[in-house]
Amino acid sequence: MSDVTDADPRADAGRLGEGGLMPRRSPPLSSVTLALALALALALAVGALAGCRGVEVRAPVPGRADDMGRTVSPLAPDHGWIFALEAGSIAGALTGPSERLASGLRLAIRADSGLAGSATAHALEEYRPSPIPIGTVRWVTGAAGPDGGVSGDVLIEWMIGVRERGSCAVEVELVPRLTPSCGDPVFLENLRIRRTLAVGDALILSTDPAAPSGSVAGLLVGAPRGGPGRLALRVRS
Repeated sequence: MSDVTDADPRADAGRLGEGGLMPRRSPPLSSVTLALALALALALAVGALAGCRGVEVRAPVPGRADDMGRTVSPLAPDHGWIFALEAGSIAGALTGPSERLASGLRLAIRADSGLAGSATAHALEEYRPSPIPIGTVRWVTGAAGPDGGVSGDVLIEWMIGVRERGSCAVEVELVPRLTPSCGDPVFLENLRIRRTLAVGDALILSTDPAAPSGSVAGLLVGAPRGGPGRLALRVRS
């Protein structure tokens, strides 16, 4: 928004002083004060609507933890390759060979994601973790191993980071992040996953039919509590 004055702006644009063009005038103090007050009011209003959770957008700082709890290397570049990600929850558990994980989950890498057009699209940049939201659920403390005492309504996200591995493969790192309505996010480190797969293949997380009843695996993959389901993540170039 530009300031409105009584003077003709064309006169300032063409007026020369001893050092060249005259500098543009600063806005009146009253306008600056009003702008700051409006910005503060807007920030407070957004905070009130969002409850206790705020959204912070920041670039990784060397030596500090990034958005998926990893220490940022001082040698890490500011940006990298961009990959496309298809993600979605599917009813029904995995069939065929798979790897058993903690908290009633199984993992497999497949050429077919099984999404069949039901996926959401995301852009992934190397060195910058991205969240894959699953949903807000009622969480019970200790339901998935060390969870920092989180309980009540929490937002479940899978934080994902990718690294190029040659021209046809990527290293994918995943970790669930639980964010309570009031409090700091907690990472489920016992479910941190790192796998290398061919570009175009899908990493699939599934409920384990052999897991004890009451498992939270269904919550972590977007399936109803106690029901079978799986989360498919497919990385494309």
